[in-house]
This record gives sequence, structure tokens and C-alpha cells, in this order.
Amino acid sequence: MRSAGNTTPSGKPFCCDICVAVPVALKEEWAYLKANTKLWHQLRGDECPPSDPIDKEKMQSETPPDYMRLVTCLGPAFCERDYRTLSCRQFPFTPYITADDRFIGITYNWDFQKVAGSSAISTRSARPTARSFF
Repeated sequence: MRSAGNTTPSGKPFCCDICVAVPVALKEEWAYLKANTKLWHQLRGDECPPSDPIDKEKMQSETPPDYMRLVTCLGPAFCERDYRTLSCRQFPFTPYITADDRFIGITYNWDFQKVAGSSAISTRSARPTARSFF
């Protein structure tokens, strides 16, 4: 496993610690992942220690159930790069999609700045390539 910069108290890169950021998968993406790898499962809510619990019900209420699933993987030690979710590949960035479903850019998710500091950005190489991003 390559180091992705600073890590969380659990020793994982910020982008791979579901106690910091829970990945989502589009409905079609989830179907593909389930059929092709054992890396992922739907979020149960018990994956984090009691000192850092996940509020699964709140997250589910904020996640559109018609087309997204809250998921978690086996962790960075077992990462299968070809089977990462889109949300993992783009972390800590978020696509900006208009109400009429047009992609007009990508934004930085500032919520993670609080927990990751500048390391959320510095986890990417200074000169990222399409191959290293995806």
C-alpha cells in the first residue's frame, strides 16, 4: 500500500477511513461491484469504534436511496484499485452537477479540511495523471 500522506488515528489514509468519510456508490456502480469483487459491503454502522461512531440513520436520510448506497470496503490493506468507488477515486473532491443534470465542474469538499487539514489535498501527487487519479 502506498502512503497517502497523513493518516487518521487508526493509521489509515484519510480517504480510506470510513470513520472520516463513508463512500457512496451509485445504484449501477453497486451492482457492478457486488458482481465483481468481495471488497465492498453495504454500511452496517458498526464499522467504527464506540469512541468514533457512525450515525448511519442520519447518513441514510441524507443519501438519495433511489440511486445511491452507503458502502464500506475491507480497508486500504485490501484495496483493489480497479474496484474503487467513484467517491473513493475523487476524494476529497465532489462533482458539481446542476439541477438539470449537467456536470459543470468539480469542487473541493471543505468538510474534510476540519479533520484532515491540508493532508486531504496533499495526498495527491503534485502532478497527478489520469492513471494515478483513476
